[in-house]
Amino acid sequence: MSGGRDQRPDQGRVFDELVDFFDAMARSRWYGPLLQDFAVWAAGDLPPGGRVLDVGCGPGHLLLALAPRFDEAVGLDISPGMLDRAAANARAAGLERIRWVQGDAARLPFADGTFDLAVSSLVLFLLDDPAAAAAELARVTAPGGRAAVLVPSNLCSPDSAAGLARRRGFQGFDAESLVQWSRVAARRRRDDPESLAHLLESAGLEAVDIWPRLEGLALLARGRRPGGGTGGKSGGGPAGEPGVGPGVGPGGGETGGR
Repeated sequence: MSGGRDQRPDQGRVFDELVDFFDAMARSRWYGPLLQDFAVWAAGDLPPGGRVLDVGCGPGHLLLALAPRFDEAVGLDISPGMLDRAAANARAAGLERIRWVQGDAARLPFADGTFDLAVSSLVLFLLDDPAAAAAELARVTAPGGRAAVLVPSNLCSPDSAAGLARRRGFQGFDAESLVQWSRVAARRRRDDPESLAHLLESAGLEAVDIWPRLEGLALLARGRRPGGGTGGKSGGGPAGEPGVGPGVGPGGGETGGR
């Protein structure tokens, strides 16, 4: 989850001061379930085993949801404080085999094609060059493997977030963190399905699939790196909030979720 304007290691100190906030946000009523949905949807029908990478892992909650179905799991973040918290959360969950690496989302310290699944949640919108980070995410994904991201949509604003909080009965930190996220998104970057699909396709992914969540305030996207096997299905999210399939057309297909 941690980013930074240019993703230099010294930028990690900024996020070191926000560890408690991001850890609490990952347990909130809006972001906690969203991370769980993202984990299930991102992995989709990839076969068990292999390797998974979480870029901008923050306090590690997304990777904790993914790690049990993979042989190897790696979390990367620019913030040492985030990595320390992620390791502590992993120990508490009995998942100490996860490897935590400090690094830059725009210059990943991994060889081409290392991971069967590479994910990144609420990171690209913080970066000055999200295209470079998306290209790196695609580069380290194995042929036939999948990369997936979670970003704020163009519908995300303080007003729309406050309205969602009221409709869903969020109070206290749940509501405050949702609105704070929307404020940062409004200052930084918000995508519509077309721009997000273009970002991932330009990075070298194909069969890009978009799933709107949080009443459209968030977008989940996944794509396959060409080559290898089929890398899983495309064509939408679980029932209730249909996905937008390849070429940003109507989706459908998978069922489940909330």
